[in-house]
Amino acid sequence: MFTTQPYMRRILLPSLLLTGLLFVDPVLADESPTAQDIKLAARAYDQGRERFREEQYTEAAEKFETADGYAPSAAALRLAIFARKEAGQLDRALTHAALALELYPEDSELVGEAQAVIDEVGGNFARVDVSCDEPCDLLLNNRIVHGRASTRRAIYAEPGTAEIRASWSEGRSQSETFALDAGAQQQAEFYAPEIPVASDTSTDQGDTSVNDSNSRAEDGGEGGWHPAVFYTGLSLTIIGLTSTAILGVNAQNNPGADAVRENCVANNRDCEEFKQGVKNQTMVNVALGATAAFGVFTIVSAVMTDWGKKKEKDESFSYRSGNLSIRPTFEVGTGAALGATGTF
Repeated sequence: MFTTQPYMRRILLPSLLLTGLLFVDPVLADESPTAQDIKLAARAYDQGRERFREEQYTEAAEKFETADGYAPSAAALRLAIFARKEAGQLDRALTHAALALELYPEDSELVGEAQAVIDEVGGNFARVDVSCDEPCDLLLNNRIVHGRASTRRAIYAEPGTAEIRASWSEGRSQSETFALDAGAQQQAEFYAPEIPVASDTSTDQGDTSVNDSNSRAEDGGEGGWHPAVFYTGLSLTIIGLTSTAILGVNAQNNPGADAVRENCVANNRDCEEFKQGVKNQTMVNVALGATAAFGVFTIVSAVMTDWGKKKEKDESFSYRSGNLSIRPTFEVGTGAALGATGTF
């Protein structure tokens, strides 16, 4: 297993960062990144160098990989290789090295360093050469394999059982499990499933359902309460208001405050006039409470009622008699208001 002595790290650290600085203008892959991608890549790259200086190699590797994801470059991938190596994650370092050989064959320095890593520790791991009929993303044991979607990749994995999964758009994927031996090399081929297409039958049924739903709404089966519910509540509210007014006048005058003062001794609650006044007041309170409940119900029904059923909206459920036209109105602002408008 690969190990690095402390003095070698002291020498390697500044040389790597200096080399990274020489790659300020990275060699980009065929898919050109946007200006925003380059900005994000530069930020992640700088964060990776800081983590590397602090010998936080795993975090540094993640930052370099993030930078390479936004704007693929030989510099970011090179430092990702060494960060994974310093972190002791040699299988990932080897996979990065194989990717570097694939993407940057003309970069002699990077090729030499990547090949050196493979020659040094590659024999301790298994290699799987993956091919996809369409560019695919890869996962090794549910861990993302760094790199953009491609039709060909080389993955290094620790000996034992490993699952490789290829994935494409529309949630399509294929997976295969391998028994891997150190130093062995295997092949894996994946083929993208066809993109599922909704059948015509489903589409027709969906349209029919929509049409049926619309028909039911137009016929009054769905879509709101019948206007009769509103008018019932409105009638009860009007009756309640009228009854409350009548009962209120009756409570005020029967027996009346003067009669109570004349015929009832102070604090005598057994006086007939006092009892009658309390009874009348109770009836007013009951009527007022019932009327308030009817009013709230009427407001709710005005909101829930489908006023457009079987009539034009402007003419729906209005009362007409000769030149007189009346229809209900409902407004919500700082409060709720229920009323009617009419023309003569």
